[in-house]
Amino acid sequence: RIKFSIDAVGDHASFIRYPTDWNLLRNNLKFLVNEGMTNTIHITTSLINLPVLYELVEWIQGEDDNIIQTIKPVPNLVGRPSEMSISNLGAYIGEFTKDWNFASVPENWQEFSNWMLSLSNQQSSTGTADKDKLKKFVHYINWYAQANNVEIPTKLAKAYNRYAEIANS
Repeated sequence: RIKFSIDAVGDHASFIRYPTDWNLLRNNLKFLVNEGMTNTIHITTSLINLPVLYELVEWIQGEDDNIIQTIKPVPNLVGRPSEMSISNLGAYIGEFTKDWNFASVPENWQEFSNWMLSLSNQQSSTGTADKDKLKKFVHYINWYAQANNVEIPTKLAKAYNRYAEIANS
């Protein structure tokens, strides 16, 4: 068995795991699934990928039946560095998880979807934003893009700008 980890799809995956090529990653996963070498995707949820994580479900639904029926997501929450933690958003987390409310989640992804929504609901009712850690995250992600000479994809840039607004409110 080989453990496989995907934290985003398409351009978002290429940015998050620079210099990874999304097509190569996708093809390797398909190969491993079709050869029976893996049946899970480990997904680490962090401030980096939270705004686009639901796209994994959309992607998996667009793939062939073998992958749809085989893949089971394994949730992980980033713990270190603490600046990456989604809990830093506090009650604002709902803004970034609303896309998980779509109805057509494959059965093998239902538990993961419910997990995402429960994180959001729990944090939305009690959480306080950690503005210092959000500022550090925004500083880090801008440094990361500049150091790698890559552009932050538009959807992620909008989310990261919102993180900055929360941090500076």
